[in-house]
Amino acid sequence: FNPVRSTWEQVAPMATGRTFHSASVIAGRLYVVGGVSEDTVINSVECYDPEVGTWKWLQAMSRRRHLHSASVIKGQLYITAGSSGIIPWQPEDTTDTVECYNPKTGWWASLAPMSVGRYIHTASVIRERIYVVGGKEITWPLDSAERYDPIARRWERLAPMALPRRFHTASVLKEKLIVAGGCGSYLPTSSVEQFDPELGVWEQLSRMTMPRMLHSATVMHGKLYILGGVK
Repeated sequence: FNPVRSTWEQVAPMATGRTFHSASVIAGRLYVVGGVSEDTVINSVECYDPEVGTWKWLQAMSRRRHLHSASVIKGQLYITAGSSGIIPWQPEDTTDTVECYNPKTGWWASLAPMSVGRYIHTASVIRERIYVVGGKEITWPLDSAERYDPIARRWERLAPMALPRRFHTASVLKEKLIVAGGCGSYLPTSSVEQFDPELGVWEQLSRMTMPRMLHSATVMHGKLYILGGVK
């Protein structure tokens, strides 16, 4: 999309069609990781260079996964957790594994695992640390949160949220993490919680005007915008 001309332009297609993947930008290039292709969970990685308008294959991850999260810190790509199975999921499908891709070397490295495996969670970066929140382990949604320090190379368990949730959003605003909506059991919620990394505590914020899950959230000009979803 070109915001100046307000027009869309179709670019070269990926080599593999996929869903439930992740997409991240590093140094002006687009990295697409994992997902599901033709009813199979994949570990392949493709990179798009807008300067030449082409995709290329990169080294694959060590584990097949989808419904994972992707974060960028100092030009490196961190992939956390996810699932290697398709409905119906089995206990062994959910993973706690973490991998890091270095575009300069072209290699993946396995990092310390999280304390619990999860998928359909969120991952956010605050002060070069990754905050992973909620999601599902096997059957039930999670209220747990963890923080990864790339320098110490370890995970730290944080205080749990007031509500377990999946299909939520997590946004960084003024160096605090705001988690909105999602689904705890069977119904969407309108609740919003904020985590303060300095104090290590969660705070309940004003509820949204309606419950929602599978929505999107964007921070712009110091405000948090919640869009769409299912109520």
